[in-house]
Amino acid sequence: MNEKAVELGLSSTHFVTPNGLDADEHYTTAKELCLIASYALQNQTFCKIIRTPAHSFANRTNTKQYHVTNHDAFLTNYAGAIGIKTGFTGNAGYCFCGAAKRGDITLISSVLACGWPPHKTYKWTDTKKLMDYGFTNYKLVRLTETPMLQKIPVHGGRSNIMQPRRSVPARDTKLLMTSADTLRICYELPHSLKAPIRSGDIIGYENYYLNDTLLQSIPIASSSKIKEADAPYVARLLYQLYCITAISG
Repeated sequence: MNEKAVELGLSSTHFVTPNGLDADEHYTTAKELCLIASYALQNQTFCKIIRTPAHSFANRTNTKQYHVTNHDAFLTNYAGAIGIKTGFTGNAGYCFCGAAKRGDITLISSVLACGWPPHKTYKWTDTKKLMDYGFTNYKLVRLTETPMLQKIPVHGGRSNIMQPRRSVPARDTKLLMTSADTLRICYELPHSLKAPIRSGDIIGYENYYLNDTLLQSIPIASSSKIKEADAPYVARLLYQLYCITAISG
């Protein structure tokens, strides 16, 4: 479990007990529980289990029957609820990590130390408030709708303009944004280029920012080879121009 926490980039999580019961040096944070939940939701078997309201089964010899009930009240009391995990310990109080999906948006929340007995319902009301806030104030934005790149002048080349292209397609990145957030596309591109230019040369970058945070940077490359307008090439052009002028005259 600790190896997986490191793999997920969690810096404030350390497991001692596998079931989450209190122990020295056993800790995590609400944010990192959400990151763990986000990873777990990629597993379809996990998703099926947390959505199951009840389950009956028998022992291997079929001599005893068992029935277990899902105590996640959020699952049946909130539209789009997925689960995930409720619990209580003496040190942590009532805790709940939950998820809900509406349309293309899936939200994950975590409430820790959310009351002690007899306030068992605080975790449900607080989770609903968090989810309501998220679904009301956030919208899903995709980054794949990229604008057309402007042509760049070329000096000293056999062509005087070049159409740049993205060297890799924009990742299908999805963002949750509020109306107060700003998505900006900034370009690191030269005002002009000088021949010779090889096809596929990286000439700049297309940078996507959410507010002041860089989300992704896409290399921009030259779309074609442009040879230098050297002396023999210029001489041929002048000769062709002379011939055309002589014929016209």
